Amino acid sequence: MSARTRPSIRRALLDPLLRDLASARTDPGWQAPGGNRWLAAIGATALLLAALLYAATGPHGLFQPINALGYFGPDALWASLTSLGGTLTALVPALVFARRYPGLLWALLIALLVGGGLSHGLKELLDTARPPAVLDGGSFHLIGPAYQAHSTPSGHTITAFTLACIAIRFARTVRWRAAWVIAAALVGTSRVIVGVHWPLDVLLGAATGAFAAWLTLLIADAWRVGLRPLPHLLLVAFWCLLALALLVHGGDYAAARPLGILLAAGALATAFNDYVLAPLRAANAGRLRHDSD
Repeated sequence: MSARTRPSIRRALLDPLLRDLASARTDPGWQAPGGNRWLAAIGATALLLAALLYAATGPHGLFQPINALGYFGPDALWASLTSLGGTLTALVPALVFARRYPGLLWALLIALLVGGGLSHGLKELLDTARPPAVLDGGSFHLIGPAYQAHSTPSGHTITAFTLACIAIRFARTVRWRAAWVIAAALVGTSRVIVGVHWPLDVLLGAATGAFAAWLTLLIADAWRVGLRPLPHLLLVAFWCLLALALLVHGGDYAAARPLGILLAAGALATAFNDYVLAPLRAANAGRLRHDSD
């Protein structure tokens, strides 16, 4: 490859990215109208339902009827659904949208720190027992490991609602916002179905996730370092490493392994296309048009 060709390829790859990042610094995409109202409504509703549930039934209310839903579907279904709240499985698919929404990975990196800090801090502070530590083994449906401690709040639910609420701030339509809420609620409900959390844990996790998303975007809006070229490319590289980790990481639910492989492979293939193949095709098409004129 000649010295003349190398700069040409470099320009083909970097010039479109520089334009996208410059545009994203003006509008990072998470400033959709009404987004904060949605986050406030989600957090307030989850807290209200948690208060009502605790007042009516105590800390373990509604566990049995929700957990019994696990008998109406294959364990692989619930294992795959609940795995979507795991850190790797939840974060890796964002790589698919990284080029279209350059601010997304930066927001999610902050969310990883904020949400993770809140989750671990509250779990240690409250230190409540999980269903396998309270109930007899044969009295409920258990899928996967029988976790014992640090039940409240549900970490998977915090992850799901943090990501859903960030996605809501990128979404412009009510339909998509409602879809993200429903998806996060299903992930949270699955934590009761697999037998490792109480419904109260899920509601408190949803409220914590909404707060984590609000705080995350507040920080990301004030500090847009991740929308500069080098930090953005480092974030993309980091997400590729997360995808590779998901490819080789077995996780807690063996039945969810195919889903993890599919998500990781799809994310890596999309990133390679968006950051390498598509810009090169566009540059080549531009050269052909220029030569034909």
